[in-house]
Amino acid sequence: MRRQGNAVVSKLTPQERLDSWKEIAAYLKRGTRTVQRWEREQGLPVHRLGGRKQGSVFAYKPELDGWWHQRCLDTERTPEVPAALKRRQKWIRMAFAFVAMVSVASLMVLMRS
Repeated sequence: MRRQGNAVVSKLTPQERLDSWKEIAAYLKRGTRTVQRWEREQGLPVHRLGGRKQGSVFAYKPELDGWWHQRCLDTERTPEVPAALKRRQKWIRMAFAFVAMVSVASLMVLMRS
């Protein structure tokens, strides 16, 4: 056995390789743009042919599985949104609703005149 990314594999077979963004996205049940963003921002283990930034990509299923598993573990450990932030978000939503209602009321008054 040897270590490949976050996964331990005995031998990588052609069936374990995904050869495009589309295949990687389908395997992870997400959109192409999402998996490209995950590669940029969250370290999704994707390889590029020739090492070029815009080149063809491929990924191995065991590496993706290991990354996904680690991501799920990290998500479980993230703390909840602080109560103060929740209150602030509530006030922002209420202020937005108030402004919207005043705008609609003003528009109705102007249309009557």
